[in-house]
Amino acid sequence: MAKVTLADVARAAGVGIATASRALAVRKHRDVSDTTRAAVRQVADELGYRPSVAARAFRSRDFHAVSILVPEGLWGWWEPAVRAADAAAREQGYLAFVQPVLARPGQGGDAAHLIARLVDVPTEGVLIFGSAGDRGMVAAAESLRLPVVAIDSLSHDVMVPTFAVDSQAGMEQATQHLLDRGRRHIAYVGSAGDAHYQRLRVAGYRSALASAGLPPEVRMIVRDEAALDRGAPLHPPFDALVASGVRLDAVVCETDSAVPGVFRSLRRRGRRVPEDVAVVGFDDADVAVALDPPLTTVRQPYERLGGLAIETLIRDIEGGHTPVGRVLIEPTLTVRDSSGARPTTNSR
Repeated sequence: MAKVTLADVARAAGVGIATASRALAVRKHRDVSDTTRAAVRQVADELGYRPSVAARAFRSRDFHAVSILVPEGLWGWWEPAVRAADAAAREQGYLAFVQPVLARPGQGGDAAHLIARLVDVPTEGVLIFGSAGDRGMVAAAESLRLPVVAIDSLSHDVMVPTFAVDSQAGMEQATQHLLDRGRRHIAYVGSAGDAHYQRLRVAGYRSALASAGLPPEVRMIVRDEAALDRGAPLHPPFDALVASGVRLDAVVCETDSAVPGVFRSLRRRGRRVPEDVAVVGFDDADVAVALDPPLTTVRQPYERLGGLAIETLIRDIEGGHTPVGRVLIEPTLTVRDSSGARPTTNSR
């Protein structure tokens, strides 16, 4: 069934398109009588006509919008950043449209494809989570003359103005916190990936130990792809490390997602958290306060990332120019029970 158009309504009501448009406007128009307004609206109802909200907003000349593209299928670490971005947009008179991006390109929902489709969407700029190094995404945005700002810790090289947490500084904070608690035999549990933030976090761990005169041992850096899965029952490489009897009094994790598996391995070997082994995570995800004991973790500045990114985007929309590059925002350490005080027993 064909969609009813404004022209169809005007024809059925016996008026011009301009008159029909004015009669259907939210506010009464001085050039349209109440009788004509009522007659046109009755015809529109009978035909099942629904006006375009976007077109109506554009005619009012006070409509401004941005699009926010978020990663689909990944845990929602970005949710507080999106909320902050939406609030910042509204403060400046912009409406934010949120749309998911498929993790795998070329399936009709990747960043480049979604941006190309924005030709039919009333948007003036794009805030994207990830994809800052995606040439296809950048080309699609340039073809529509849409400014783009990203929040991205994954890409090694960025092609748009980008905001990210300072992962190396955050992991240095986490490791130094354990050192300050008197822990000296600190393992690192991370994924097997090679994303930008993953490199920086292990670098922060190494740097903090080196500054304390404790060069990290290779066997104490545990890599397991399951470390990104908070539902993984165990991380076999870490479980094997604990079972080996290595001296261990602390663990720092690449993400909070790795912590539940770490807790299980320690407990099944009779190691108490934090009395025997202190544990620190990274992200301050929802799981952090649900764990027993609650997790000491590096909190990503989600709200600040979202606010700064949208403010930058709107500034570019309104004529500014932000150079391409990555702006790092330093995270903060949230101390809870899992890191404890100094060890109460000798490390095994």
